[in-house]
Amino acid sequence: MKDFLYVTVIVLATRLALHFAGLAPDAATLLNHMQVLDFEILAAQPIEALWWLHMQPPLWNMLVAGSAIATDGDPGKAAGLIHVVHIGATLVMAGCILFLGRLLGCGRALVFVLCLFFVLSPPVIYFETYIFYSHLSATLVLGSVTGAFAYLRSGHIGPLLFFLTTLAPLPWLWSIFHPVAISVFAFAIIVAAPRRSPWATPLATVSILIVFAPTLKSVLVFGQPTTSSWLGFNISQTVQHPNELEFQCRFSEAFEDIRQGRYTPYGEPLLDAPLKSSGFVNANHALFLERGPVCVEAAVEIILEDPFGFAMSRLGPVVESHGTPSHYYFFGPIGWDMLEALDHPWDEDLAGAQTALRMVFAALILALLGLAIGSKNRSLFVIVLAWILYFETVSHLLNGQEQQRMRYTIEPLYFLVAIYCIDILRRHLVHRTKRTRA
Repeated sequence: MKDFLYVTVIVLATRLALHFAGLAPDAATLLNHMQVLDFEILAAQPIEALWWLHMQPPLWNMLVAGSAIATDGDPGKAAGLIHVVHIGATLVMAGCILFLGRLLGCGRALVFVLCLFFVLSPPVIYFETYIFYSHLSATLVLGSVTGAFAYLRSGHIGPLLFFLTTLAPLPWLWSIFHPVAISVFAFAIIVAAPRRSPWATPLATVSILIVFAPTLKSVLVFGQPTTSSWLGFNISQTVQHPNELEFQCRFSEAFEDIRQGRYTPYGEPLLDAPLKSSGFVNANHALFLERGPVCVEAAVEIILEDPFGFAMSRLGPVVESHGTPSHYYFFGPIGWDMLEALDHPWDEDLAGAQTALRMVFAALILALLGLAIGSKNRSLFVIVLAWILYFETVSHLLNGQEQQRMRYTIEPLYFLVAIYCIDILRRHLVHRTKRTRA
């Protein structure tokens, strides 16, 4: 508990110092990002706006709507409020790291130092300040892993509740978390628990109903069993469409068609409006409902013609993306330039730094495989391995861009592997020193 309090004080102190130094969230993300509904409409008509949402699962826009309402529609204050939520999420991740370190039997001082390294690292500070759902997705994934491992160890209802509470919101936040996969994960943990809580099955059932709710709503309202009408456009980034579909299934072409009025009106003003109040294109437009399924069908057909060739074609992007830090992204918080000096190796020797980063990820994967097979805490590392394999596979097969930003979601899991490996080295050195003295 003391370690967590120390980490909390340090996090709050550093964030306050960064605030006064000029680091701040950019409210423009709430106005201009394609993943966010019209901010003014979210502030004035949140229920209606969320009801007609089809481009993304609802949780992120629900948070934006709540922040907009709480701040009387002021985007700057709303961004600041979400930033506070993100700082709270950082503390949740810190608590998970410290708790797992204790469960794993790692050295207390080592875990504390590495936890500080984590919360003060550039990626965490970046995504904490960047008003996007990446930071929350990373927190929920790490929370679900923590809860799952703790439940497998104890069988108590507390860890079970934490596990399901952090797992169930994931399909509400990002369509990459498919409700079927999340449901399988939930029941796999419950079935695998040596000491099962009597509340496990009913709580898991309720959680699964929550997990599928956004998909059910999409089926009822739009007739499409997906929480993102962009699915066809995302998959199309990974294949080569023939003829006219190559252009129709591009976001840039879709946006231009919306601007030029080349679409069939849906009959709902929120879906037919070509632009948001900010002047940016309405990415929740009806055109995506019409064109998305066509793009999905065409992309799947191309993939099934040569599934092995398609899988091999994605290996290059996997290797390439792991040579870029997760916080190297198009958009940055206000004042981020003052922290860019921390990325000095990439400025001085880009190729060398990229190779080094890829080697770090490769080493962590190899270590994780070994821990999942032979560690006394193998249940945790099997869970971590399953999460990483699922996320890396889905993100690279179904999306062609922004992989480094996506990878931030699972980087805390890689960090757990690093902590455990460093602690093994520490114990080995301690044992060797004692033998030498003897």
